[in-house]
Amino acid sequence: MKYLIILVSIVMTGCHTIHFDKGEPSESSVSYDRWHHNFAMDLYEGSAPVDPNELCGDKEWTSVKTELSLVNGLATNVGTMVLPLWYPKTASVSCK
Repeated sequence: MKYLIILVSIVMTGCHTIHFDKGEPSESSVSYDRWHHNFAMDLYEGSAPVDPNELCGDKEWTSVKTELSLVNGLATNVGTMVLPLWYPKTASVSCK
């Protein structure tokens, strides 16, 4: 039974990625990754929105990526077994 629950959790985990690109990344690009937390079936934001201008400082941002990775999906599934409240995503900002 334990293996069935693990298998169903992995199969039910869907991954997706959204890109916002502004220019071409260079070899000297720096990437910042943050987990963004949503709650109650993704209806409420639990963490502040990711601000690329704040993360990059004096540098120009070239891309913002929001991703539901396998790790985020597994964390969501573990939380859903107890109570469906937490829905994390990974937000990445690239600066040049």
